[in-house]
Amino acid sequence: SNDKKTYEAMILLEAGSSDFETASEPIRSILDRYDATVLSMQPWEERRLAYEIRGHKRALYVLTYFDSDPSRLAEIHHDCELNQQILRVLILLRDHVPPEEIGTDTPAMAASNRAAKLEAQKALDEAEKAKKAEKASEEAKTEEQAKKPEQAASTETAKETQEPVTPQKEGSDAAASENSQTDASPEPESS
Repeated sequence: SNDKKTYEAMILLEAGSSDFETASEPIRSILDRYDATVLSMQPWEERRLAYEIRGHKRALYVLTYFDSDPSRLAEIHHDCELNQQILRVLILLRDHVPPEEIGTDTPAMAASNRAAKLEAQKALDEAEKAKKAEKASEEAKTEEQAKKPEQAASTETAKETQEPVTPQKEGSDAAASENSQTDASPEPESS
């Protein structure tokens, strides 16, 4: 009928449903029952309640705009209150709501976009952390193994690698090792 008015409703549903379509089904079916036209229905956000409602500590806040015959509003409200999955309902008359307001992103939508980005970043960070931890524990294990039987050998290797670095004392030795390096990889300049 032409005497429909636009309403805005904030409805609290039981939290924890991963699928919004399923979660919001009770609202849709009630609005359908009374010939209301759903203009928009979006998750606002899931939050902790200030006080428990029917044993629930959290609720999913749903923002919906719909057109309805004002004479059916009491029935819509009543059915919402009877529904087990609907914890609370607040319906406001919102005639002449600009369409862009109806389509605005709710905090949940913005948050889920942000959350998706954060989750992706967190997953990358976790993977990186795990990789580093694994590498560190591997290195620690190999160090432990190396320390026991080859402690003497490892210190000697360290000495050997340090000696050619100080060419002041043994110039001939350093030169010899440098020559052997050039032999191994002939330089392209000397044609």
